Order: sequence, then structure tokens, then C-alpha cells
Amino acid sequence: MIQTTRIQDMQGQGLTKQQIIEILQKEGHSSSDIFNALSRAEIKTAHTQNDATFGQEVQPQDHVSSPKRQHLAVEELVETVIDEKWNEVIADINKIIDWKNETQITLSKLSQQLNDVQAQVKMLNESVLGKVAEYDKHILNVGAEVKAMEKVFSQVLPLFTENVAKLAAVAQKMDKKLK
Repeated sequence: MIQTTRIQDMQGQGLTKQQIIEILQKEGHSSSDIFNALSRAEIKTAHTQNDATFGQEVQPQDHVSSPKRQHLAVEELVETVIDEKWNEVIADINKIIDWKNETQITLSKLSQQLNDVQAQVKMLNESVLGKVAEYDKHILNVGAEVKAMEKVFSQVLPLFTENVAKLAAVAQKMDKKLK
């Protein structure tokens, strides 16, 4: 909490309200605390002046200039509060923009990775299909070779069995002779 005597001391040193506001802001005081302290100091100053001028005739220009000064002080404080709030909004918007940019970069990377994976799957699919086609071709060749062997065996086998039968007959005759 800012002491009203401190503000009155600064005013006594000839500092303007804007200078007082800037000093207090640099010290880390919020705009509302500054506004409240300035208002209290003005009330205290006005009260002190009223006590001093009690019974004295007040000139009309004093009444005119005092509200005008108060209005300017309030206006300065309002501008300061608006600037402070506006800076906070800008900072929040910048955070959102940074988040959006980071998200876009991440989405771009993910999209690229997805495209790479799709390309790899396509290449793998083509490779597998190529191997299956090659395997199918080899199976057809083996099938053709088996058919050719079957044809050869169908021609050779009757002669082979006939010769085996003859050989068996010869072997039986020899066996009978030897016995």
C-alpha cells in the first residue's frame, strides 16, 4: 500500500502526477493502487486546504481549477490503466500467436511424417506384390517342369516296368535253375 504522505512529498518536490505514476509503476505498484493512493492524497490535501481556508473567502477560479486538475489526473490514471491492460492483452495475444505458430509447425512435421510413412508403405506394398508375382512366376515354371516330367515319365515308365518285368522273369528262371 502506497502512503499518501509519500505522494504528497513527491508533489511537494514539484513532480507531476504523470511523473509520480511512472515512478510508482517502476517500483512495481499496480495502476489501481496508484490511483487509490493519488485519490487519497488529493482528498487529504483538499481537506487540509479546507481546514486552512475555513472562514476565508474562496475565489471561484480555485473551484474551477481543482475539478479540472482532478479530471486530468483521473484521465491520466485511466490512460495508464488502459495502457497497462492493453499491454497485458497484447502479451496474451502474442502468446496465442506463438502457440498457433508452434502448433502449425508441429502439424506440418506430422503431416510430412505421415506422407513419408505412406510412401514407405506404398514402396513396401509394391515390393511385396513384386515378390509375389515373381514367386507366382516360379511356381508356374515349376508346374510346367512337373508336367514335362510327368509326360517323360508317362512315356518312359511303361518301358521301364516292362523291362523290370522281363528282368524279374529272368531272375526267376535263374533262380529255378540254380535250385
